[in-house]
Amino acid sequence: MVLVDHTEGGFAAELVAFLAPYLNGAPASDDLVTTGPAAELAKSVATLVVEGKQSAPVVKALVEALCAHTGSLPKADMLPAYTLMWDVINAYTPADQPQVALELVKQLAAAITKDAQDRPATRLSVMGMLYDRCCEANPEWRFDLLPLYVHFVHASKQPQGLPSPQEVTGWLSYWDRNAADRLRVLDACYAAAAELCADVQAQAWLDTLLLECDSADTAVVKAHAEQAKTAIASAIRSPTVYQFDHLLERAAVQQLGKEDAAVKALHVFISGKPEDLAGHTAALQAMGVDIDQAAAKMRHLALVDAAHAAPDGTLAFADVAAATGVAVEDVEELVLSAISLGIMEARMDELSRTVRVQRCMHRTFGAREWKALHAQLGKWRESVQGLLEVIGTAPVASS
Repeated sequence: MVLVDHTEGGFAAELVAFLAPYLNGAPASDDLVTTGPAAELAKSVATLVVEGKQSAPVVKALVEALCAHTGSLPKADMLPAYTLMWDVINAYTPADQPQVALELVKQLAAAITKDAQDRPATRLSVMGMLYDRCCEANPEWRFDLLPLYVHFVHASKQPQGLPSPQEVTGWLSYWDRNAADRLRVLDACYAAAAELCADVQAQAWLDTLLLECDSADTAVVKAHAEQAKTAIASAIRSPTVYQFDHLLERAAVQQLGKEDAAVKALHVFISGKPEDLAGHTAALQAMGVDIDQAAAKMRHLALVDAAHAAPDGTLAFADVAAATGVAVEDVEELVLSAISLGIMEARMDELSRTVRVQRCMHRTFGAREWKALHAQLGKWRESVQGLLEVIGTAPVASS
């Protein structure tokens, strides 16, 4: 886009010159701003700059002109035109009426996100520009743009544009929004992630959403029942999730009730044995869980139980087989897979047919585990403190 400053109106006049072909429906020419609707808008802009009066209506007219012709803009001109429009809004709206500027920016955002199929990457870059500029002008304004931005990312199927849960929760905390506002944004982010992103990213958004539901009222919590069931199913399906008790702390899961099929299945993975899985096959299949993969996960969890039950961390192959339900000849493969998954660190002695567990995850992490961790950290602190005292009293070597 080549912008020509036709009047002393600066970049506002430049925008009029650029929009003139669309306003007048005629090919671009140097004198286009002297005829038709473009001339009227140019005249208003000149008044805006020279007299400095009634600026809001003129800026609003510029915004409406740009929004009306966004679909006609060449791809290369879209971002420059909207950037210029932002500068006009920032320069000419009354400083003592920030809401006027915000409403105009929201109008721009609504126009640029209107058609998710028309040059979506370019439109997304425009939204990114508006979002960043709002941060410079008034960070609070970004909240009004974020839902539009997320919905556009979803509709235009551009997962790379979705911010992370950490970013969004940080913004929401900074803006100090109420629970309803926070959930509205997080619901939109999860809906986009569930359709567009990998399972790990979608699970992170779902965990964030359900955590937010803990502080919501009963009606809102009940409205997220399906998301609670999805969280249970996603955790069971995930190849990296082996602790499930945190899900029982979520209000949305609790409201499902103990008799809910998904909750019953969840309890099997929290504290059940491999053989308990048989009674929940139908429920797991309804949740989209592969039964063979679920059975493999249960064998790993049974191995975790056996490791913590061993007084000195040493397990005979026969004990592992009995606890997990695998054949003795398959114990090595089971232990190796647990090591590769990071579930435990262990060494196997083929001569003695034993497994020496050096470190193992906890199947659940409740009050007892936190107490043990606190005690261990206390010991480490004492050790470090003792080391510092030794260093502090050591004589300085002379040169």
